[in-house]
Order: sequence, then structure tokens, then C-alpha cells
Amino acid sequence: MEAAAARRGPPEVDLSLLLDRLVAWVPLDVDAMLDDAAEALDDVPPSAELVPDLLERLLLHLDQLGNIAIAAGANQRMKSVADLVDHSATLRALPLPEHPAHAHGHLRRIGWTVSELMDELVESKCLKGTA
Repeated sequence: MEAAAARRGPPEVDLSLLLDRLVAWVPLDVDAMLDDAAEALDDVPPSAELVPDLLERLLLHLDQLGNIAIAAGANQRMKSVADLVDHSATLRALPLPEHPAHAHGHLRRIGWTVSELMDELVESKCLKGTA
């Protein structure tokens, strides 16, 4: 009976969901991630018109790093990674404050989390460091 099950192939998957995920996939760009984190952490806040785009990119970086951490099991092996992944989810749920100084503080917290999570993933060999 097991041989018959093996011949049937893998379980059915929702191909439309798979296609949607492939189309939406954005490759990991470590240099852009570092640049965006540095921009968020800079002492000089970005101009108000740049904030929404920077926020969107930082949240994408958090998602990518969180997915890598979970897929590699780093969040299970390292409490620091688990804490950062949890913190990422909390930050992601918060709206961007309207007041510019508060918005800059929010961007800095996200940028710091991106930077720390990237460092932890490099240390745990889930991500290669950059030169």
C-alpha cells in the first residue's frame, strides 16, 4: 500500500497560491537592507515624503529576516532571535505615528530591529555576512 501512495506523488497543493507567492517574492538584498537600516538609524531624520517608502522597505526586511529565522529554526535555537522575531511582529502591528519626531522614533526602532536580527542570523550562520 505504501508503494502505491509513493507513486501518486506529492500531496496536492494550491497552485494558484503557490503562483501568487512566487510572483510576490522579492529576493533578499542585504546591501539595500543595510542601507535602509542605516537611513532609519541616522541622526538626521528622513524627509516626510520619504518616510512611507522607507517604512515599507523596513517592514519587508523584517518579514524576510523573520521568515529566514523561522525556516532555519534559529528562533527555536536562540532566545535572542525568538525575541527579535516577536518584537518584529509587535512593531509591524503599530501604525506609523503622525508626529514627525514619533515617526522617526518608530523608524529607528524598526531599523534597529532589522540590524540586530540580521546580526543574529549572521552569527547563527543562517545568513552570510557582507564585506
